Amino acid sequence: MAPEVLLQTGYGLECDWWSLGVILYEMIVGYTPFYSKTPEETAEKIVQFRTSLEFPEEREISAEARSLITQLLCGRDERLDFARIKAHKFFAGVDWGSLRTGAAPHLPNICSETDTQNFEEFEPATEPTEPRGGRPPITVSRSGSGRDLFFAGFAYRAPSAGSTGSTRE
Repeated sequence: MAPEVLLQTGYGLECDWWSLGVILYEMIVGYTPFYSKTPEETAEKIVQFRTSLEFPEEREISAEARSLITQLLCGRDERLDFARIKAHKFFAGVDWGSLRTGAAPHLPNICSETDTQNFEEFEPATEPTEPRGGRPPITVSRSGSGRDLFFAGFAYRAPSAGSTGSTRE
């Protein structure tokens, strides 16, 4: 959630670009940028983003990725808009005009509709542990009866023109 949403100071599309920055950070680092043990602490970190946003030294993050993230996780008046995101050096070489029609850079081998061989298997933690540096542990259980709960209420349909592919049931 963008700081302006939490502070109830009014917001527009720019809060979506904040969310993109959070997602990009999580994809690269492995946990959310403002992680805390309680929702209140998380909200405080978000509001204080200028001092609480940190990049872990143990992760290799390119200068381009770091630049894009910091230009998305910033004050709403400074935040990149879509045109400036597309022009950012992180996306150098991306042919935006052929994204939907171009060949995918990677096509996984899939044996069936339920094939999960392309996903890592993680064993569930036996006891809750305090993550190093206050960061969340990066473990997801894909075994047992709870493995489908992540996708409860969602269905996948092959994309058609103008469709995103996933729908809420």
